[in-house]
Amino acid sequence: MNLPLRVLPLVVCLVAGPVPVSAQNDQGVLIISRGGQEIGRESFRRVANASDPSVVDSLTSIARFPATKPALELSAIWGRSGPEAFTLLLDRRGTGVATSQILVAGGRSRITVRLVGKGGESANEFPGGAGVVVLEDSLFAPYLQIAALAGEKPTPMTALYPRSGRRVAFQAERVATATTNPPDHDAIQKIRLTGGLSGEIQLDAGGRLIRIVRPDLGVEAARAP
Repeated sequence: MNLPLRVLPLVVCLVAGPVPVSAQNDQGVLIISRGGQEIGRESFRRVANASDPSVVDSLTSIARFPATKPALELSAIWGRSGPEAFTLLLDRRGTGVATSQILVAGGRSRITVRLVGKGGESANEFPGGAGVVVLEDSLFAPYLQIAALAGEKPTPMTALYPRSGRRVAFQAERVATATTNPPDHDAIQKIRLTGGLSGEIQLDAGGRLIRIVRPDLGVEAARAP
């Protein structure tokens, strides 16, 4: 079935590096649009570490395309299981879409990926390390983890797509901005993405996710008022 949506990445970072901006617990809804037309919505909830608010301890997210009577539904549950370890459960289902689950377990130097679907189960291992991020299609809230690793100069990162095993190199850079977009939020933190993954992440002063723009895909996700 052809869906009116080009696949987009889900991003979950392996290692929490130095964080230049603060963050807080957050939950909300992102309106996903293409060409100014809404194509889906994503609900998310983020819980920060009590002793270090810049570190995400858990993140849940679910996106539906379209928001009502969805033909495609994607979800993610991410949690930290140690100082340098995490687990991630991804689920994909919908009309004409093969239902599948992916369990990702990451540590300092290794990522284990288990794919469970109708045809059975498979497992693979990939290199980990600082700056490696795990991506899945069509979810936006976990881009918060890229923001946590971005520095004032372009920070080299590698994106891993667990379904295919593809790895993509890109850079993330925190830039100063006084732009207000949308008008009811102060998007004073901007993370610029270049290279194999391009676009922009906008956060407010407290590190809440406000907007993600992917011009290479013609899609953006903006926080609902």
